[in-house]
Amino acid sequence: MHKITKIITFLFAVAFFAGVGVFIVGAATSVDVSRNVNTVTLKDSDGDGLLDRDDPHPNVAEIYIVVDENKNGIVDGFEK
Repeated sequence: MHKITKIITFLFAVAFFAGVGVFIVGAATSVDVSRNVNTVTLKDSDGDGLLDRDDPHPNVAEIYIVVDENKNGIVDGFEK
């Protein structure tokens, strides 16, 4: 192999294992490597493990909400 071919092959292997998108610019004389990182913050205001967007009561932890439909003094979730 020519020296430039070995270098280009090595760069493709490194980029492939690093999970980076590789784009050939020109006649395979240079390689443009880019990586995009996005930070997304998801809130859980009451700390109950449910994200606010999925929590029916985002300001009250689910452990403090009890349901006793049959009024026997036992939380219905424990009767199942």
